[in-house]
Amino acid sequence: MLQEKAESDFYEHSLEQHAIDDARDCLNALAEELIKIEEISRKKQNIFSAVGMQTQEVKHSNFMAWLFDPSSPHELGNDFLCRFLQKLNAYENQWKDKGVSSNRIILEKEGFGVWDDFKSFFIDPKLKVITEKTILGNDRRMDIYIESRAAKTVLVIENKVFTSTHDEQLQAYEDKLKHLGEGWRKILVYLTPKGDIPTDNGKYNSRWCIISYYSILQIMKEMLEAHKIAFRKKESVRVKLLLEDYIDMVNSEILDNNPELYSLCKKIRKDHAKALDILMHYSDNVNDVYEFCTEWIRSTFADRLEIMRTSEHQCIFITKPIADFFRRKECKIVLENGNYSFFCALSSKDGPITILAGLETEDGTWSEAQKAIGRAAHPNREIKDRKYHRLFTVSLLTEEERQKKIDEVSETLETHLMEFKTKLESLESHMINAS
Repeated sequence: MLQEKAESDFYEHSLEQHAIDDARDCLNALAEELIKIEEISRKKQNIFSAVGMQTQEVKHSNFMAWLFDPSSPHELGNDFLCRFLQKLNAYENQWKDKGVSSNRIILEKEGFGVWDDFKSFFIDPKLKVITEKTILGNDRRMDIYIESRAAKTVLVIENKVFTSTHDEQLQAYEDKLKHLGEGWRKILVYLTPKGDIPTDNGKYNSRWCIISYYSILQIMKEMLEAHKIAFRKKESVRVKLLLEDYIDMVNSEILDNNPELYSLCKKIRKDHAKALDILMHYSDNVNDVYEFCTEWIRSTFADRLEIMRTSEHQCIFITKPIADFFRRKECKIVLENGNYSFFCALSSKDGPITILAGLETEDGTWSEAQKAIGRAAHPNREIKDRKYHRLFTVSLLTEEERQKKIDEVSETLETHLMEFKTKLESLESHMINAS
């Protein structure tokens, strides 16, 4: 009997050791591939990445304004401005099926029917180029403001790298431009990485042209080719390097357009799936956090939980007051795809661990119940035309706190969970009292 137990224990120990050895081999192989990623990402020193410019909209605007200004010491004259206007006029947006006007139509309404209509603007020797422009003491700032008094033309660029417009920002800029008086032509441009629709509180603003960062990089590449002989001169080399560095930084840090790195990462995901699973499982406290939060939600909302769905890295729940509101409005709470029209959920994909409340639709059509909940959460903001709408979010743990043991962060978790509970109860109260 003792011998059989000893053999069984030895067998189990051997299996455990084999699993540990196998995991170690997987992780060692992955580590070698990760070194390659680091080597590719550091292959070229980049001045813009070095100063952290990729995350700072103001610095992007400053660099572009420097290129726009013919009097800047880049020896390029108004070439960047001319090419920008040409690209803007010819730009074809991807949103025509949503009723979004082409830039050409918007510009024609402002008096730019043919290319010659732009000429008096871009040849003005007294052209003013300003960043963070304020008008009449207003606290709103226009990212890039270019003015020609001779041509009675102004170009305003709202630059959004990682954020979106808020509080009717675009309309506010238009209102403030009225001080220019009659007869002024206005070129209003909404610049985003992928050419997004210009909106104010979710509503399309049809007076703003669209252009993308991809188009900006195209312009810079064209300039590198057009001025390649001039760029050989010692005094122009720095301008060439700045353009090249900016293109590389935007491609890799904003547009995620690094083919070599993308190819390697795709191969690593395929060849080292097991090692990546092990790494994610053991690298932070997310499993313990999900377990802690799930139990807290069950006990705290015990008397009013309508739905709760949990798994290893999933915790979604809906309370009865919200579900009752959907029923009163005769709107479905469970969608055809099995997801929910309203949901509270934990999120731990990247960075901080958060808990959020949101809405989801399958076809872009929001129910009356969803619209009412959206208004209750944000009285001055309409639901945007998209699949998901976030109502409110509470950060439970920072990225650094994810690395700590659960008993070191349990009080922090409970404090932030209580914060979320307060927000949710306020929303429930609105829905209970709503007709």
